[in-house]
Amino acid sequence: KFEKYHEGNDVLQAMGNMLARRISPIECFSLHLLSTEPDGISVFFRELLVNPIATPRNIFITCRALERESAGDLHLDLAELLGSHSCCLEVLHLSGIGQISDDAMIYIASSLQGNLTLKGLRIHARGLTAGVLNPLSTLLCDTTTISSTYNSNHTLKCIKS
Repeated sequence: KFEKYHEGNDVLQAMGNMLARRISPIECFSLHLLSTEPDGISVFFRELLVNPIATPRNIFITCRALERESAGDLHLDLAELLGSHSCCLEVLHLSGIGQISDDAMIYIASSLQGNLTLKGLRIHARGLTAGVLNPLSTLLCDTTTISSTYNSNHTLKCIKS
């Protein structure tokens, strides 16, 4: 568990790099920041992409200072990590990570189609509306056709925003 008052991108990059270099994943990684650079969390996830199989099984990130800022390209890096077939992440909890649009959240959800490990996703971000819940619930169980229902993500049990 890391608790810091402020970390620049270089420290978050080093943490992500350290985790990506492990042979096997650690069980839980918890990071509580009071502030960081606007794209600092995105830098952390980019580093994990080097070796997705070494991604911790549970990641909890809280950053209070980013609540009013845009999350930038976080959704792109997060979607790439979650969409990786070798990612072993089971629970992801992000809080205070800035503003994420409904479109960005739908982009993240679409990356989860083939994810077989993520069981819980909780994202507390400003900018999400109730309109994003329908595409997210469709991810869990798309009932438009029998084939769609069969091909839905049956691993993910909990999505909260």
